[in-house]
Amino acid sequence: MSDAPGSAHLRDTAAATVGGDGSLRLFLGLRLAPETLGRVVAWQSAALTGARGRTVPAERLHMTLAFLGRRPVADVDAVTTVLREEAGRSAVGPLVPTAYRETRSVGMVVCADPAGHATRLAERLRARLE
Repeated sequence: MSDAPGSAHLRDTAAATVGGDGSLRLFLGLRLAPETLGRVVAWQSAALTGARGRTVPAERLHMTLAFLGRRPVADVDAVTTVLREEAGRSAVGPLVPTAYRETRSVGMVVCADPAGHATRLAERLRARLE
């Protein structure tokens, strides 16, 4: 798998819904570089079509850095500020796919991070936000 763009890119998903308690399920993720996105789409089409696994539309594919769970809507601005600060000083190097797995609600390609850049970014985000 190729690396994500040289710096992290923010994505605002319009599909977010606010819970009855005024909370959102938040996660932080990186967009995939166009070349990587194309390769993942082709791979999942060949490997996961039908009953073999869950495919994800290209526009929803990303690399999750931190899952923050349910957070008050009021936290969104603070979370966005932290993400912008950390992403602005981060570069993500090549990631190496090592496995595929699914949970009840998520399908994922597990990647090694030989240079440790994505791992350190995820650790800093979790430390500041969880």
